[in-house]
Amino acid sequence: MSARGRTASTRSSRVPSSAPCRQSSRPQKPIAALFATPGSVSSSTRRPPSSAPPCWRCRTTRRDSIVRERRPSADSSSDCAGLTEFRRCTTMKRTGNMTQPDQYATDSERASAIARYLAAEHFPRGDLAALRRMAPGAPEARAPAFYRIAAQFGLFGPPAPAAAGARPVPGLALRTRPAGSDRSAHEPRVAGGRALYRGDRGGERAFYSADRLDRLLAARGDAFESLVARLCRTLGRAGVSFDWGEMATFILASDGPRADIARGRIAARYYGAEVNAAAQASSEEKETAA
Repeated sequence: MSARGRTASTRSSRVPSSAPCRQSSRPQKPIAALFATPGSVSSSTRRPPSSAPPCWRCRTTRRDSIVRERRPSADSSSDCAGLTEFRRCTTMKRTGNMTQPDQYATDSERASAIARYLAAEHFPRGDLAALRRMAPGAPEARAPAFYRIAAQFGLFGPPAPAAAGARPVPGLALRTRPAGSDRSAHEPRVAGGRALYRGDRGGERAFYSADRLDRLLAARGDAFESLVARLCRTLGRAGVSFDWGEMATFILASDGPRADIARGRIAARYYGAEVNAAAQASSEEKETAA
């Protein structure tokens, strides 16, 4: 046979036939299964993990009783914020300080929720009396009921914000009635500055004098806390209900642009009520003279 014939016959022998091969038709086992012991389970036959939703705080997923970390993705638009959150949550898990998410976006919402909580029927009267006796700016004199409220409404934190968050609590307790259908100190329809002028009765004469309001607006530091405590006691004795969300923003904003806005809002509502009272009094005098 020539060399050309031998090459053709070699090529024809290498062409696979249409009949299936007996060895290739058998299902191939994975390599891990070949080295698995009789009592072990290979990775291919393991039950697929459960699709549990990721944690809201630390982006973890619980699968087969193992918590796996899910780091922020590289294509995320908030990589820096996500990485910071991941590191903070990892530290909190190591120290066992895993808290619930803060559901109150503003101080106004938090103060309104505390007012409703104090006015609930199940709240003990003894705890309400203890909160009324709390001295502002004295952490050692805080009642045990305050710590339960602080844990429930997220008042714990750095020393300065925690001390500021404790200021409205005695005032809310002083205003909350121990009995009756309308116990709450919070009335969202009445502005704080308007309530300072009109009180619970209204009229031409101011309930909270303009001189005391000027001292309150100009005070800072310990003097401000002392005047706030007096204001809360005065409102509590008179039983005045008003928007404690606006008042809480004024009390908590001690300095900065936010404090100036809160003070300006209180002053505008107060003197606006004064102008309206004067106009109403003058119209009544004209009607009487006529």
